[in-house]
Amino acid sequence: MALFYKKTNKIMEIFLPWIASKRKDKIIKDLNHKLERRDNCYISKHKIIDKIFFNLNIKFENLLESYLNNSMNNVSLNSKKIIDDIKEKLIIPESLINVENNNHKTIVSYETIKHESQFFGNDKNKNLIIFISGNESTHPGQKESVKNIMSKIDNCDTLWLSIFNRGLNLKYRSEISFKGLENCINSQSIENYTLKNNDILKFYQGDNNKINPMSLFLSGNYYLIKDAIKKKKYDQITLLGLSTGGISALFYGALFEEISSTSTFDGVVPSINYFFSPLIRKYFYFYNNTFFEEYDYDILYFIILLNKKTKKDLNLFFSDRYWGKQEIILKKLMNKFDLKNFSMNHNLKSHDFDADIILNLMKKNN
Repeated sequence: MALFYKKTNKIMEIFLPWIASKRKDKIIKDLNHKLERRDNCYISKHKIIDKIFFNLNIKFENLLESYLNNSMNNVSLNSKKIIDDIKEKLIIPESLINVENNNHKTIVSYETIKHESQFFGNDKNKNLIIFISGNESTHPGQKESVKNIMSKIDNCDTLWLSIFNRGLNLKYRSEISFKGLENCINSQSIENYTLKNNDILKFYQGDNNKINPMSLFLSGNYYLIKDAIKKKKYDQITLLGLSTGGISALFYGALFEEISSTSTFDGVVPSINYFFSPLIRKYFYFYNNTFFEEYDYDILYFIILLNKKTKKDLNLFFSDRYWGKQEIILKKLMNKFDLKNFSMNHNLKSHDFDADIILNLMKKNN
């Protein structure tokens, strides 16, 4: 029966294309309605859960303040140990990495994972700006916001990066071959893009069983940044991460001494902020990794902010869509620490790199 319908639809596409087109439009419309109903249901459940915990009168803000104090003290005493621990567990050893340089393009590969960067600069430039795009098909060089920013900045080399399976790395998707992913990779549907919401972290089974799947997301860009930094000694290195790219930006801002300023645009707050909320499910890199067994994103905040060797800035910018009570609470508590090199603002005009904000940052840093 399925074969019959498949052949019938094929015939209609050839001889009755307008009918086939209408059917496809109806299917797409039904799917959009289904997604909308699911999102509305999700938001309703979220509000109900928040109301339940509010009525329980749990002093979450007080608990979070205590947690952040402990986290800051932990970092101030054990920063180097934590950095070494993250590198050991979440960055693939350099001996297992392959690096290919081709003019302005560099590719880092491990097994069937590839990450690409594009670098533009000259010998006279003294600063480096790094863009990491988010959970989208475009890469920084294709974004009008980035073009606008770079047209107004002088004396600055540029490094473009994308997260796993997105942007610059989209072209390498067909080469990924892990057990459990075959159906996604070969499909032409939306599943091919989402890779089942990045559950590759659940499916990965590599030759080296010591490799944490989370390192497949972090290691490629880690070595691409390292390769760019080796080119010369920069006066200032500014790292900018959009959305999901902001998560990896926090790691690189903490792991590289050379990076002097890290900014995220609609990035993340610590997962503990969402302790009573189903929104914790939205966190990329969350599944099947050991990082959250010991740490949270606030550890990365404080590693960046408490660095004693060099003045390092951390700036978090949010648009309306990504600004809620979790962010408001965190801003209030972080302000109590009176950290001069930290800022958290609800001033992002859209879910994108903001030219005005970035140009002001560059001006301030220089």
